[in-house]
Amino acid sequence: MSQNSFSAAQIGWDAYYQARELNTVPWYTEQMDQDFAALLAKYGKSAKTILDLGTGPGTTAIALARLGYQVTACDISPFIIEVAKQRAGDFAEAIDWRVDNIIHTSLSGPFELIHDRGLFHVLKEKLRPVYVEQVGRLLKPNGILFLKTFSKQEPGDWGPYRFDIDELKDYFSKYFGVLEWQDTEIPSTKEKDPKALVAVLQRTG
Repeated sequence: MSQNSFSAAQIGWDAYYQARELNTVPWYTEQMDQDFAALLAKYGKSAKTILDLGTGPGTTAIALARLGYQVTACDISPFIIEVAKQRAGDFAEAIDWRVDNIIHTSLSGPFELIHDRGLFHVLKEKLRPVYVEQVGRLLKPNGILFLKTFSKQEPGDWGPYRFDIDELKDYFSKYFGVLEWQDTEIPSTKEKDPKALVAVLQRTG
């Protein structure tokens, strides 16, 4: 991705968030997803450093900071990063906030855990292998990626791309093994939460 493309994406996401109330953004929630909380308790007890990719309003990053993790929270939109900081209140200073794009990242890591709730599934097909390379580089050996995407079980073709577990395995097999996966939903502001897939991927080597 060129720097011009990065800037265009920043402008687009800034405009998106500025044009609507936060509680009308489809993926907005007040609390960390329950399925992720359970997986974090299972796989993240001994970890300290965690990257929240595409943090958006910062809900997960703030919850993680409250739990005592050393959190880096990044998003392509400078506007939503400022919103997230305000929402964090007393925990704002405990979080390393970054305006960043994982495809053209300035992050260096390494992190023990990475959380992605809905970033990978909005990437264009040609950018998905780049994401895998970048996340693989940012994770420590044996580090964990928690990945949540739209599922092929969600009807229609609106919104993000839909995955099944076999397709995720194909994309990530170069650097990751699948420890666990679940059919789930993405909590949202919509009348019905979309069907999703959450995978726990471990960095190999």
